[in-house]
Amino acid sequence: MESPRVLEPFQPSEPHTWEDYVERFEFFAVAQGITDASKRRATFLSYCGPETFKLAKALLAPAKLSETSLKDILACLTSHLAPTETKMARRMEFHKRQQHAGESVSAFLAELRKLAQHCGFQNLEETLLDRFIGGLSSKKARRRIVAKEEVTLASALKEATATENYEREELDASRKATIKCTDVCCQETIAAIVFAWPVYNSALSLFKGNEGQDDIHISDIQRNKERVTIACACLLGCRDIREF
Repeated sequence: MESPRVLEPFQPSEPHTWEDYVERFEFFAVAQGITDASKRRATFLSYCGPETFKLAKALLAPAKLSETSLKDILACLTSHLAPTETKMARRMEFHKRQQHAGESVSAFLAELRKLAQHCGFQNLEETLLDRFIGGLSSKKARRRIVAKEEVTLASALKEATATENYEREELDASRKATIKCTDVCCQETIAAIVFAWPVYNSALSLFKGNEGQDDIHISDIQRNKERVTIACACLLGCRDIREF
């Protein structure tokens, strides 16, 4: 038996998703074959969730929801949840967008397209290309793209993706090399600490108990203390033990 199709309730705590939710409801109504205006209104108010229902009721009071068209209900909710921004404000947000840390170049371009939807750019592809190149976090990718004679959005994305993959592989190789180096270094530094620490403690005890005598020198203590310090630093920063 086929499970009933369900449209999850809208979350007023995430107002930035309102326009997408309304668009999804329109597709949901079409898929369910709901064409009657009253039934479309009833379906929306049944699925939108208790919080959105209460919000719509409060915004439209004293008018009743049963006497208000779905178009007016959606318009009222939209003006509250997604107030219209000016075209200039939307363009400023678009031009400020930079690629975030950990964000792939393809995801970055998708976000730029989303931001540009209501900006009214005359030449969308060219504007996207300029912002895409300027917003890339990889300097290497930017240099490789602008060095080409002719650049399209598709070629820029291809070049940026190739650079992204190369830099990721390079970083992974560097991490593996560091881990291997640290493993070897740790074995050597632990041995150095085992040797130097007792010597340091013994020298310090003798110095305190024989202050002023010629056979105990502060240099004996300092030399072994430095060996322990360097060995500990090696464990944390992979310093070469051969510097001892």
